Amino acid sequence: SPSTFLANIIFYNSHKLILKSSHPISFHINGYDKVFNAYKFYFNSDDLETTNDTAFLYCVVAHLKSSDDLSSRTQRAYETSLIMDYFESIGEKGNYLVMGDFNVYSPTEECFQNFIDPDNSWYTFNDPSNQIGDWSSNYDYRYSHTQSTHSSAGCHASGGMDDRFDFILASDYIMNGTDHFEYISNSYKAVGQDGSNYNGSLNVSSNAVVPNTVAQALYNMSDHLPVYLEMKVDQNLGAPLAIQKIHLDEMQMTFNNPVYDYLNLNISISKKQQVNIDIISVNGQVEFQEKVNLAIGNNKKTISVIGLESGVYIVRLYKNNGQVYASKFIKN
Repeated sequence: SPSTFLANIIFYNSHKLILKSSHPISFHINGYDKVFNAYKFYFNSDDLETTNDTAFLYCVVAHLKSSDDLSSRTQRAYETSLIMDYFESIGEKGNYLVMGDFNVYSPTEECFQNFIDPDNSWYTFNDPSNQIGDWSSNYDYRYSHTQSTHSSAGCHASGGMDDRFDFILASDYIMNGTDHFEYISNSYKAVGQDGSNYNGSLNVSSNAVVPNTVAQALYNMSDHLPVYLEMKVDQNLGAPLAIQKIHLDEMQMTFNNPVYDYLNLNISISKKQQVNIDIISVNGQVEFQEKVNLAIGNNKKTISVIGLESGVYIVRLYKNNGQVYASKFIKN
């Protein structure tokens, strides 16, 4: 039967950014269900409650089809068209980032052109490093190459450092600092890429940009290098959300794990309040959502998960101003 593959995930500092919403970009192709993930954050400003001047940031994480044949190039173009449809559905310019392993061999590929030269210029994406060119197997772009960290095969792909597959692309708003967020010039880099081993394995013995222990860890963990950029925000950072104190001091939750037909939550709380309960799949799809009123003491909540497929899920409790509790469970 068809299955979902190529999962994406995002980690963020919940002191600086607050997750407003998430949206899976799901589609079915070549017998498989596939998903990209879109996230809407806002900056935790110290004057947010008084100014209502919210600094929103959208991030889409994607892993495009690999290989350099016509069929793969066609699929990549289709995949990026879906991502651009998502941004166009927002209906306005904004602080947009799109990132991931694009598996693109040339900037002239339709998949990449969909980002940098879209039909609607409102949603144009830029390469913050300003390194758009014939980067594949080109020594002149050695500082941009992210794959492969290995020369010989094994679990990792082989071939040496001669391809630029991994990207963070940014909208005009971010590049120009139009709406709170602004890219910091020259901060974009492929972490660990010192340009010294073109078409060879990552330099782990005398790396010029990271400690050798870090270079070795990068080599061991993957056949790709991570990419990185910095942005500045024209707002002051607020204090950690009070909701974190609720999580630490005022609430405890236990539940059965693994779960078969029913998830049984036991929530002990010292302050009467209303919370939202979500069950979320690992690809970001909200499978269950309900608002409940909790009384002081122990509260029991039973949720049917009979209709969920087997796999890993997240149960999350939160108030309107942030997350209270989140934990994984296994549905058998």
